Amino acid sequence: MYEKKPFPDATLFYYDNGMYKIISQGEEHYGVYVVRGHVNDEEYSVHYISLPSSDWGGKTAHHYLKFNRKTGKFTQQASWEDDPDIAPQYGDFSQEKNTVADPRPITWKTHSTPEQQRD
Repeated sequence: MYEKKPFPDATLFYYDNGMYKIISQGEEHYGVYVVRGHVNDEEYSVHYISLPSSDWGGKTAHHYLKFNRKTGKFTQQASWEDDPDIAPQYGDFSQEKNTVADPRPITWKTHSTPEQQRD
């Protein structure tokens, strides 16, 4: 994991209008995304740009992720002004339908399991 953001679990909420919200033990911010392919394809990629937030020092950040639904693995390449050469990161993911119409009240504490909160 990226040493400045060593949070192993996160939940990402996608919205049809190209907005997302991400929450983890140490992050909570919004951004925009563009999918190359379709999220139901075996492989697809997504470009994310975070909106300016305290998570990124009041600046934006760019994340490029490649997903493989068959293996449940992803590769991430992140970049932001204060650290443009972040090493690639790798992880596991799962998908389910987003039923949350308004993500504003959702936080890590209200959404995560007790085990995730302890990590």
